[in-house]
Amino acid sequence: RNLTNGFYLRLDKQGNLITDFSEHEVSIHWISRKEPDQLYFMLGYPIAFLGFLFQSTKNFEFFEAAHRYVDFLLTCHEDIFSSNFSHKVAWACSVLFSIRPDQRLEKIISSVMKHFLITQSEEGAWFLEKDMHMAYDQSAEIACWFLETAKNIEIGLEKRKLKGSE
Repeated sequence: RNLTNGFYLRLDKQGNLITDFSEHEVSIHWISRKEPDQLYFMLGYPIAFLGFLFQSTKNFEFFEAAHRYVDFLLTCHEDIFSSNFSHKVAWACSVLFSIRPDQRLEKIISSVMKHFLITQSEEGAWFLEKDMHMAYDQSAEIACWFLETAKNIEIGLEKRKLKGSE
């Protein structure tokens, strides 16, 4: 499909892209390249999944496909790096970084992580201005994803260091 304006997220039971949906369903069916506040985490899942498939199969087509998703996310609205919906983008890029570290992935991860560090409250939580239950839930989720991201970054940096010493 043409990715000029965005990316469709769902298939019907026959495997066809769902391109017709109501206005209130847009966010769960479509990532707009040009609009802010998209559910960017929906791009993170396929990137990570394809990275894990590559790790399991060594089929380079999966790794290349994951990077095509990264190529797309880099064309999205600039708020992808400062969105509360991007923590799984950082995690997914860290999965690829752990396989083959590169500066482009490192920049994405760093940009997203900086956003969350800046927006974290003194108490160590996020979204305290919203419902307290949501703040606890989202803070725990973000912390868990960031622990995984940190592990992957460490693996990637170790690989880079070993490669540099060859």
